[in-house]
Amino acid sequence: MNVLIITIDTLRYDYIGYANNYKNSLTPNIDEFSKEGLIYHHVFSSGTSTPFAFPGILSSIYSSQTKTPGIFSSYLTFSEYLRNKGYFTIGFNGGNIYVSNIYGYDRGMDYLEKHYVLNTKFKKNSFLRNLVKRSLKFLGLKEFIIKMLETKNTFKKVLWNNPLIYRAQDQITDFVKILKENRKRKFFAFINFMEVHGPYLGLWETNFKERIFMEKLLRKKMYSNDEKMCDYLKFFYTRGIKMVDQQISILLNFLDTEGILDNTIVILTSDHGEEFLEHGNYDHLPKPYDELIRVPFIVFMKNKRFSKEEKYAESTRLISLVDIAPTISMFLFGEKPKEFVGKNSFLGGKEIRHYIFSEGFRNLNNIRHDATKKGVHNWCIRTKNLKYMELDRKKYLFDLLNDPNEQKPKLINKKEELKPEIKELLTKHSKELLHFKLKNHRI
Repeated sequence: MNVLIITIDTLRYDYIGYANNYKNSLTPNIDEFSKEGLIYHHVFSSGTSTPFAFPGILSSIYSSQTKTPGIFSSYLTFSEYLRNKGYFTIGFNGGNIYVSNIYGYDRGMDYLEKHYVLNTKFKKNSFLRNLVKRSLKFLGLKEFIIKMLETKNTFKKVLWNNPLIYRAQDQITDFVKILKENRKRKFFAFINFMEVHGPYLGLWETNFKERIFMEKLLRKKMYSNDEKMCDYLKFFYTRGIKMVDQQISILLNFLDTEGILDNTIVILTSDHGEEFLEHGNYDHLPKPYDELIRVPFIVFMKNKRFSKEEKYAESTRLISLVDIAPTISMFLFGEKPKEFVGKNSFLGGKEIRHYIFSEGFRNLNNIRHDATKKGVHNWCIRTKNLKYMELDRKKYLFDLLNDPNEQKPKLINKKEELKPEIKELLTKHSKELLHFKLKNHRI
């Protein structure tokens, strides 16, 4: 079977139709699609933002398990695994630099949407290149920095914070063209739509200067706590959701018309959510609250019908996005690669997940995330009822049954104050990571 992963970047769980029993839904097309498949209510990202979430989605590894940004040093990527199984692999990142070749996401990809062209001058200057390599060798950042230096416009993109967003309709057009050119090949594809992601440039038909102006305006407000901006930002956010919903309908209709959908597993999810002042900010800062880490999750197979009992049993499972690669591997081939840290936790998977782990890294000098992972490590362990969080070097415990919006944290000053259940989960998580590392130890 083909495998298609659709991520709507920054889409919160509570903004999708099925989360609210389809009332006043922003996603009517996704709603129809979800009713025929499996929907899940307890799915969480492994990261608070794209740099820390996508390693889990496309490599089944926690971001903190690797020294380098992205997936340069992950043991195996999902695309590498599937390409070794004979799949044609395709990736569309929507212009998100954190899911680009610069962060290693070209590993195992036959085609990856690239906006970053190698700078031939730097590439030819072997002395400079080798000097930089030697200087960075011991910092664990060699591959990352070298690719940035070899890439035109990358520094401009990072320093000026000016993303070159690809609109959903353009991505779908390119994807359809590739599928038609490789009609007889079995494929794995991921498509990351950016319309819901601030500063919402995928929604605008503007010139370059207007795009920069809109981005600077929204960026300035999104890192403030200005309540007047909330409705303004939510307007663009919901507008983006409606637009992506329409484009996903177009994509699925094409796949259905061409007979491709009959033999395709479609997973629709998000890499993380978005905050609208629930905890003092806009955007998706490295704070593992539920508005950022709880995501929608739908699995659809056109020729597979599920009973009400099966749908209910699946909907109540606790799932992490690191589980996608191992679960699909087990479903298709009856094996779970040792290089994947996730569990076989959905689609009838036999491994029961008792907790999820999610994380982000905050810059040492400001509140924004630090993709190089050199700043403050914020993380949480969550069950369905409890959450333990380490945020900006403070420890908190949340009773999610009585405080679902996470507004009444209990500050933990001593380890003895932790509940036995949380202590057990912390120990279990450490042992699982150690066992994983030993299994993948390379001499």
